[in-house]
Amino acid sequence: MPLSADLVRLAFVPEDAYGVTPANPEFQVMRVTGESVNFAPTTTNSNEMNPNRGVTDLILTGGSVSGDIPFELAYEHWLNLFLAMAMCNTWEADSIQVGKTLLSATLEKYLPVDPGTTELYHRVPGTIVDGFSLNIAPNAVITGTFSVLGKSMDPDEAPLVGATCIDPAYNPVMAAPTVTDITLAGVVATTECFSNMVVNLANNNRAVECIGFLGAKEMVLGRAEVSLNFSLYFSDNDLLQMLLDQEAIAISFKLVDTAEPANWYEFEFPRVKLSQANADATGTGADVVYEAVGQALLDPVTGTQMIITRSPEPFVPAVTTIDGAVVTNNAAADGVAINTVRFTARDQNGDPMQGVPLTFSVDKGTALPAPVSANTAADGTATVNVTDTAAEVVNVTATYNLVQKSQAVSFV
Repeated sequence: MPLSADLVRLAFVPEDAYGVTPANPEFQVMRVTGESVNFAPTTTNSNEMNPNRGVTDLILTGGSVSGDIPFELAYEHWLNLFLAMAMCNTWEADSIQVGKTLLSATLEKYLPVDPGTTELYHRVPGTIVDGFSLNIAPNAVITGTFSVLGKSMDPDEAPLVGATCIDPAYNPVMAAPTVTDITLAGVVATTECFSNMVVNLANNNRAVECIGFLGAKEMVLGRAEVSLNFSLYFSDNDLLQMLLDQEAIAISFKLVDTAEPANWYEFEFPRVKLSQANADATGTGADVVYEAVGQALLDPVTGTQMIITRSPEPFVPAVTTIDGAVVTNNAAADGVAINTVRFTARDQNGDPMQGVPLTFSVDKGTALPAPVSANTAADGTATVNVTDTAAEVVNVTATYNLVQKSQAVSFV
C-alpha cells in the first residue's frame, strides 16, 4: 500500500566518532517540511564484447549520500544541535561562530509502510551538514534548508537496539513580522524597508573516497563561505556608495517567536563587503528596489564571518555520570544495608550543572522506603542514601528541574 509522507519521521543522534552510531541512541526528532536525502550510485556498463550486441552487466562502482532537509524556523533543541553541525563548532554561553570541528550524526528516516507490521528504516551514519540557508520574506514564515552529506545509506527493517526518540518542544514557528533589531552598517535600520533577506553558509566539505569502501570513508572540511542577499526599497545612495568604496560594514538581525517568554536567534555578520547593489526601475507599477549581495568576510576582531546567539534553552537534556565508588554498603544501626550513590549531573557538553535542584526516588519494581537523606551540593553533586531491605541493587532516579520542565535520568 502507498506510504503517506505525513507519516515519515526524520531524526538524528550525534556521533562521538565519525560514522559510528552510539549504543542505545537517543534520536532527536526533527521538525521538517520534507527531505531529499538519498544514495546516488555510480554505475558503469561492462565493456565486454558480446556477439549479441548487448550490455552484459551494470556494475556499481561507487556512490554518495546527499540531500536537502527543508524546515520552518522554530526554536528547538534539535535545531540548535544541527546549527552546531552546520557551524562546525559548539555553543558557548548561548553563542556560536563558524569553527573548524567536523561534527557528525547518524540520520534516520522512519518509513511506517504498515504501522505495527512493516516499519522500515533508512539510516545514514556519518551525516555532516555541508551548509544551510535561511529565507525571510514579508507575509511568510521563516524557512531554511540544511544540505547534508553522508557516509552511506543502510536500510533496515527494525529499530536499533535500545533506541529511543526525543520529541521536539513544538515551539511557535517564527515569521517575518517578528524580525527585530535589523542593523546595517552598525545602525538600527528603523526607517528602511526590507522586502527579502537570505543567508547562505556553504562549508564546501568533501568526501574522501578510497578503494575498499562504498561511499565516503571520511569527510574533510572545506572553506566556509557566508553570503547575504537582501532587497531594500530605494531611498538613498548609501548602498551604492558602500559598494564603490568597498566599505566593510556590519549587518545583524534578530528572529523572535511568539512564546512567553519569547525564544530568539540573533544573526551577526561583523564584516561584510557588497558585491552588488543594483537599483533598477524594472517597469511601470513597480517600485525601485536595491538588490544587494554581500560577502561575509573573516573579521579580525571576532575571528569569524558569522555569529549566532540564541536565547537560553529552557531545558537542556543532561547526561548523568557516576563518579568515584558507585555503591558503598554501610552498616546501619538497625542492621539494614544502606546504599550510598554519588553522582554529578552534567549538561550536554559534559559540564557540571551548577546549583541544579534535585529530587530523588527509588524504583525496584516493588515498594521501597523513600531515601533517608538527599543532600545537594552547590557543584551539582549529590549523595543519596537509599534503604535496601532486600540488599539488592537499587535503581536510583534523579530528577532535576529547569524552567518548569524536568527530565528523569536513571542509573544503577
